[in-house]
Parts: sequence; structure tokens; C-alpha cells
Amino acid sequence: MPLRDQILICSINRNGTVKIPTGQDMIRVGDTVIVVTTKTGLHDISDILKKESR
Repeated sequence: MPLRDQILICSINRNGTVKIPTGQDMIRVGDTVIVVTTKTGLHDISDILKKESR
């Protein structure tokens, strides 16, 4: 999943199990994630995704 610059996903909580992402992990519907960033104005998980340039 391509993330915007200055975004770090620190953990994924899935059904009460906390996982430290390794780069091969996926975020699924219902997961809770902890994101660290210097960006402001992020309100939704889609806000951390890199925008595709066409």
C-alpha cells in the first residue's frame, strides 16, 4: 500500500491482537491502526494513502 511521505504505521490491532507491521502486513476492514506523522488534517485512513498521479 503506497503511503504518503512522513507516514508511519506503528501497529495494527485486529480482533484484540496487536501486530507490529513488517511491510508484508495488510490493513483489513475492522482493524484499528496507530499512525505517526508530522502531517495535520488527517481524518480518515484514506488520508494516509499516496495519491496516484496520472
